[in-house]
Amino acid sequence: MDTMRPSIELGELHEQLLTTYADLGYQRELVNHWALPGRDLRQLLMEIEEAAPQRLLEVGTFVGLSTLAMACKTTEEAMIHTVDPNFPLHVELQAMRTQSQDADLSVRSQALALAAAERLGLAHKIMFHAGGFSTPATFASTKTDPSHTAPVVGPDLCRSHGPFDL
Repeated sequence: MDTMRPSIELGELHEQLLTTYADLGYQRELVNHWALPGRDLRQLLMEIEEAAPQRLLEVGTFVGLSTLAMACKTTEEAMIHTVDPNFPLHVELQAMRTQSQDADLSVRSQALALAAAERLGLAHKIMFHAGGFSTPATFASTKTDPSHTAPVVGPDLCRSHGPFDL
């Protein structure tokens, strides 16, 4: 059956997601630092509800806040493919000049996203791909260390899992 999770207000959904990360030991300020702004997230989720895409491609996962929000708004049969260099959090946060308190920053960004997805019962709707979509250069490599590059995975991903509806 092609059903979506019950409609949930953006504020309530956002709070549920932030609480999930907090339960995993990552404070909301850390998670929100690079998350999609509320206005943009609201627009994205409206488009997802209208279009009901079955194959989604997201470039830039970080810790997966928008990925999880999209997974909440898609049908059970939908699959989100998300691409990120998947560095340990300390690499990303150093490039963003973000301070953290007691969070484990050795965790890779996609591992944290997967842990949150599992807690929310959404992991079956998300496939994580580690790498750069179209270039090996990353935000971290251009801001802090040129050695922080990632393999290019976009062309293979599109051949293997495309076409995408969103």
